[in-house]
Amino acid sequence: MLRNAVPIVQALETLSHQEEYPNFGEVIRDIAEKVSQGHVLSYQLTFYPKLFSKIYQTLVAIGERTGDLDSSLERLSDWLERDNRLRERLKSALSYPCFVLVLAVVLTLFMFYTVLPSFISIFKDMNVPLPLITRIIMFITEAVRQPGFWLLFVGTIGVVMTAGREFLKTPQGQLSSWRFVRRIPLLGNMLQKGACARYCMSVEAMLASGMDLARTLRMAAGASGNPEFIQDAPNMEKTITEGEPVSDHMAMNPDIYPHSLAHMVMAGEQASRMPEMFGRAGGYYDLEMNYAVDAMSAAMEPLLLASVASMVATVILSIFLPLYSFLGQIS
Repeated sequence: MLRNAVPIVQALETLSHQEEYPNFGEVIRDIAEKVSQGHVLSYQLTFYPKLFSKIYQTLVAIGERTGDLDSSLERLSDWLERDNRLRERLKSALSYPCFVLVLAVVLTLFMFYTVLPSFISIFKDMNVPLPLITRIIMFITEAVRQPGFWLLFVGTIGVVMTAGREFLKTPQGQLSSWRFVRRIPLLGNMLQKGACARYCMSVEAMLASGMDLARTLRMAAGASGNPEFIQDAPNMEKTITEGEPVSDHMAMNPDIYPHSLAHMVMAGEQASRMPEMFGRAGGYYDLEMNYAVDAMSAAMEPLLLASVASMVATVILSIFLPLYSFLGQIS
């Protein structure tokens, strides 16, 4: 609308008619009212940080200063679409294994409540020595049917989740959890590629809008979701202010930045085409993340099937071993 000479207040009022997202429409209507009173759009966005991130606010502010708001919004739109596509790809990759595991747990609990109690009473009447696996299953079956077990279980889970949530709110907790996840095969590689893709895409969008390099890299680190990038952002900013190349700093920290990223940034510095090179790097890591997602999906299916089969086999063995022993005594 701005590109077609529609006044910004009228454009915002048009966007405020959000039937599918009425709450968002209310926000846009409030912003349009404030802008019509002479307030700056980028400043009004700061009152809704959950809807408009720091990068969003900064790119709009740059567009206002340069008088090229429509181009800044277009770059912002491209970045948001690519970032959202990346997030959805990561979510879809993790949703399938979570669904299978939850389903397996629910079915196992169903067996503990309906099938196994009748076998337990049979085992007690047979008066035969029970193998260890059967005794364990009997203990679990009797435990899950007691209200006290679930009170203790829910209380323990609540304490652990609360403590974990508080720990993850700290920078050290986020960093420790990220480093732990990075060591997990397939999953760590996928998340690392995704973080690098978001980092490079954010840098491209902000540099193309005219933001200075030091501020761009600091904000892109926050947008990447990688705690290692965030922790290293002050050191990166110091490197830039001292006149050192960004690629040198990345090359000296290979445990944080991949070698491929350092080499691509070096090529961009030598050609004085940093935005384009970060954009190419973002596309490269996006493609690599898609390959990692496919590899993880292909590997997770047999692993999940093996896990579910192991759970079922354990329950079946716990039932049939005592029966075979009892039949052997009879014969």
